[in-house]
Amino acid sequence: MSNTSEPFWGWPGWKHLRFAAPVSLIGTLWFVLIYVGCDAITAHRTTRIRIHLDSELNIPFIPEMVLVYMSIYLLFFAAPFILRQRQEFLTLAIVLDIIILVGGIGFLLIPAQLAFARETDLGAFPGLFRFADRLNLTYNLVPSLHVALSVACIATYAARTGAIGRILLWIWALAISASTLFTHQHHVLDVVAGWIIASIAIKLLQKRIVGLIEDKLDNHLIMSGDWGKPVDLIAPVSLKSSFEEFAALIGQRCSRLPSGFRAPRAALHRASIRCSSIDAPAGRPR
Repeated sequence: MSNTSEPFWGWPGWKHLRFAAPVSLIGTLWFVLIYVGCDAITAHRTTRIRIHLDSELNIPFIPEMVLVYMSIYLLFFAAPFILRQRQEFLTLAIVLDIIILVGGIGFLLIPAQLAFARETDLGAFPGLFRFADRLNLTYNLVPSLHVALSVACIATYAARTGAIGRILLWIWALAISASTLFTHQHHVLDVVAGWIIASIAIKLLQKRIVGLIEDKLDNHLIMSGDWGKPVDLIAPVSLKSSFEEFAALIGQRCSRLPSGFRAPRAALHRASIRCSSIDAPAGRPR
């Protein structure tokens, strides 16, 4: 769903950045554990599965594409400035963590190794290329997490911008995918698998994760006694809203209460019925 009512990019505030920092750190540590661990395990195995076609060995080596390849880190850095609500940021973080886990399973099920010959001419940015090459380690190929993580980020960001923004973002996703081939860091199967995993994660997991986060948030507000405060119920209602709309909002909130809270649910439901039966008073509501 497109959300263009707010600016695509904006300052999220220090409070949000303080929230995003530990979440990002946990994700980074999770990535290191899975990625480095799987590569180390495969290094001690003798089995290697062929994942390339002979025609892929004719893909030209363009080392300057490492600039596009490394631009994935801009996507990670941009996350808190685009996803300025905690729920949105946390949802993407969880999706990325799940993709990393699925990638790790793939690395162990399909132990593989690049078939490209090692290049000596590293182009205009040899230092950057060597750095990227070291980060990639040796055996983690199927799926390409570079592709999967970038596609998941761009799919999330594209839902928050207009048509032109979406086109530019998806061109960026395609460019990153192509860069993994032109820098000889991945084979075609790796790229295709990365797109498939990211697409499935966004389509099937994102809405469920949002629902789980909302349920956890509501449960926390109920247990802490904050649920039902004016900021939670009244803030979304404009001064022009009728009592019927307010009652509907209360009913919607009540429907998301856990089954164990039957007494407060019933009380709030009765209150919503009373509100719906009262005519809105003239003048400014108090």
